[in-house]
Amino acid sequence: KSPSSAEFPWITDVVSAHAGGCKYEVLAYVDAQNGFGAMLRTTYGARLTFDAESERWRIDSVKLAE
Repeated sequence: KSPSSAEFPWITDVVSAHAGGCKYEVLAYVDAQNGFGAMLRTTYGARLTFDAESERWRIDSVKLAE
């Protein structure tokens, strides 16, 4: 409900795994305020690909935990 309140963890609190080639899977969380102002933690998983030609990361998918 309040994107400006979002706080992401430092890299030490993020789990990542090489998925072959230039692909990685990341598991992390974000803390943000809900509609009542309470901070809630949501875990998410993301798949990323590094494009060597453009030297940029691309987010292929993001899935939020229920």
